[in-house]
Amino acid sequence: MENTPALVPSRATVHRRNFAMHSLSWCRIPGTSALVCDYVSGNQWLEALFAGEQQRRPCNPHAIVAIEATMAGLALSAEQRTSIEELRVGKPVVISGQQVGHFGGPLYTWLKVASLIVLARQHGAVPVFWVEDNDHDIAEAQRIGIITPNDETVMLDCPTDGDSPEQTIVATCRVGEMISEQLTFLRSTFDRMPWGSSAVEILSQCYQAGRLWSDAFIELHHRVWSRYGVVFVRSSVLRTIGAMGAILERDLRSPGDLAEAIVKQTDELVARGYSAQLHAADVNVFFHTDGRRFRIHRDTNDSYRFADRRISHGELLDTLHREPERFSPSAALRPLVQDALFAPTVTVLGPAELQYHAQLRSAYQRWNIPKATLYLRCSGTIVPSRVMRVLDRHTENVDVFVQPNHTFDRWLSEQFDNMQVIERAVEAEQTIRSILDHIEHYIGQFDPTLVRTVRATSHAISSRMQRLEHKVRRAVLHLHQQQAQRYRGARVHLFPNGGLQERSIAPIHWVCSLGIAYWGEVLLSLAQRANCTHYIATPDELLGVPGTPVVTKYV
Repeated sequence: MENTPALVPSRATVHRRNFAMHSLSWCRIPGTSALVCDYVSGNQWLEALFAGEQQRRPCNPHAIVAIEATMAGLALSAEQRTSIEELRVGKPVVISGQQVGHFGGPLYTWLKVASLIVLARQHGAVPVFWVEDNDHDIAEAQRIGIITPNDETVMLDCPTDGDSPEQTIVATCRVGEMISEQLTFLRSTFDRMPWGSSAVEILSQCYQAGRLWSDAFIELHHRVWSRYGVVFVRSSVLRTIGAMGAILERDLRSPGDLAEAIVKQTDELVARGYSAQLHAADVNVFFHTDGRRFRIHRDTNDSYRFADRRISHGELLDTLHREPERFSPSAALRPLVQDALFAPTVTVLGPAELQYHAQLRSAYQRWNIPKATLYLRCSGTIVPSRVMRVLDRHTENVDVFVQPNHTFDRWLSEQFDNMQVIERAVEAEQTIRSILDHIEHYIGQFDPTLVRTVRATSHAISSRMQRLEHKVRRAVLHLHQQQAQRYRGARVHLFPNGGLQERSIAPIHWVCSLGIAYWGEVLLSLAQRANCTHYIATPDELLGVPGTPVVTKYV
């Protein structure tokens, strides 16, 4: 598939521009936790905490069986066949993973795979991507955003084939008939882009009505990454072949043990000023039935329940032995299951995952599972040259484009306020407030009954002046509507839906613009850069076009 001529882009389609790349430290991005900020800043205690162990174990044979079963319907590349054979002889593993996402998922999923490939090369390891589809968060797996050629954000939900009752796992979801309407929309939206028709054709081959969401997701990424030797494994396949049984049994035999280890590690993190994200229960296992999963709760030492069933401890363990395919790990237990099966050298994580994996570190020693080195994935916003032109005019204020809407709008109105009307309005409000504060201070000395009146007057005038300022800002933006629209169009790429592009946008517009093979190269180039920084760049800049130096003033 990866050798199909239509998928190999011509370099003639690349338009080279002499723009500077911009970068932002994770610490400058809204919502970044203190732990992630310290990690990218080189905190030695965190570096030691996230370091792996030298002792390695070979990949579990059941894990290899699950990889082969996951990829049975795909035409494997020579590189993927080599990867599987190398797993058999004990070659080390670098692993990452993500839940299923519509049309390949948001950009961060693609960035994880790119980081996975680069690190696997550095460590002489096999790149393994874990596709989490035992999860029942269908709404999150279903929704994705795309950016149109007109710089508009459109949200799409993967249609389902039939009803999905509460607790239904993603692994059972199939693409519904309405997918044809979405594909038609994509054809009409991207048909004028260089690779629009061929890219949408690939999507239509992957996302066919009646097909499992997981299979569609994997095939799309397979078409991009197969030539780099990436192999995929579905968590639902690991469950159905019983590969998870040993670790799940450990949790069921020792209820509360994992929670105790997590609390111990969490206390140390909290003492250092970090917050807790993961909260383990006495039992960290789900029970599956009829395509749905239910958390198992322990009421007493010998009484457990899930859904509407109650069961003894002995019966629970017997069921695990007889039907291991009915059990899967929770988010707290899943990393331990993963590392017990694949024994990775390095695990590639997103910032939120890094936070809760930190809480699990002491559990590995308690459960006699070697720890992998934890590595933060690469991060970036890929923009067209017209967006870069906007940023290059404001190199000292790039971070304002990734701030909340009200912050950005205030800044934007000030850029067009050539007559300093906004500045004067702000000054007037501050001056009046200062005068009234002065009056309040002195009038209280000879007539305290007037203080409340002065305060009310100050509040009323301040409110009116603030409303006036707001109207002035709107008037300024309206007067410069065309220029403001260019800035807002840039922001669609930089901070869509109130977050980084990588959080909610599938890179369909880039696949249609560059072709699927060249797009993979762009991401791999980004993944070779420092993971302590969020990069903002055009595709050409990431591939090192001469004359485009990296700007690091925001690090």
